[in-house]
Amino acid sequence: MLNQASDATCKCAEAARSDLPKIHWFRRLLRFLDLGLRQTEKERLLTDIAGLEAAIARYRQNEGQNDRTWDLRCAVDIEMAKRAASRGMIGSGYEHFHNAERESVPGMSSEEMHARAITILREAADKKFQSAWRRSAVYDLLGAKPGSDGKLPSAGAQSLQFSKAQLMEAIWHRNTGDRNRHRKLDRLRWQLSFLSILITLFVVVAVVVSLKVKTGVLGLQPQDLSLFPEAVYLGLFGGLFSAALSVRKSDQYATVPEIQNDWYLAFARGMTGAAASIPVYMLVKMGFITIAKEAYAPWDLLFLCFLSGFSERWFLRAVGSASGEKDTSSEKGS
Repeated sequence: MLNQASDATCKCAEAARSDLPKIHWFRRLLRFLDLGLRQTEKERLLTDIAGLEAAIARYRQNEGQNDRTWDLRCAVDIEMAKRAASRGMIGSGYEHFHNAERESVPGMSSEEMHARAITILREAADKKFQSAWRRSAVYDLLGAKPGSDGKLPSAGAQSLQFSKAQLMEAIWHRNTGDRNRHRKLDRLRWQLSFLSILITLFVVVAVVVSLKVKTGVLGLQPQDLSLFPEAVYLGLFGGLFSAALSVRKSDQYATVPEIQNDWYLAFARGMTGAAASIPVYMLVKMGFITIAKEAYAPWDLLFLCFLSGFSERWFLRAVGSASGEKDTSSEKGS
């Protein structure tokens, strides 16, 4: 029965996948880019499952348990989480993992329930918690009373009153909000992959055209495009250099999905820098952006292309001035 339920769930997920547009080459390319990070997530999921199994084995030793159906429910969800992990379905795996974690509450002792409640309350009090209404729901379910400043008193300064059903509901709120945040990060990761591939194709085509063109294009003569490949390269370098500085200053308390998104942002920023150098190069050559020299050297132009990839604010200001728009980024504090 357990195997039949697990197989049915996995088949439904695979059927849903098969309904996606059958752009095989594009999906394979995105999957290749995502493969290394997915493997890390799979290992993390399997580690979490092993930890939960060890906790459930400890709960089985607790005395005074008349109803053991919780053990069967946990076993079903854990098995389905393992099957999902083996197929690379990380989101589905964590959903079953969280279900098993919630269903294990009836097996906890009163001390273990109290410890779990304190942990969830402290997590809910953190500013990174999902939403205000979920935080209020967790407080109400676990009988916590924040002070006038909105902060929770120490664990020993208040007496928590809650049932097993209320603790299970509080865990559900914590896990559901966490999964929703991970889904948004996962969707952002795929969007970055999609856009980065399109920008890369555009940049490659632009460089190839600049090398092959024998006649004027967009008002530019072949000699005007002599530095175009170097300009794109320096724009790419500027974007990657900016990304490296951002990674160096990244939050050391960031979660694993947030760290994974940083890698996608670093790649996307590099390719965006290469793409940003193209309009800057063309605007300088066409006279819309002027350099304060009567006869500027090639490196002056190449430095502007590097700067366009390095600084998004400078790029927007330069393009805005070329189009006659007033720059308001400093006024908005962006």
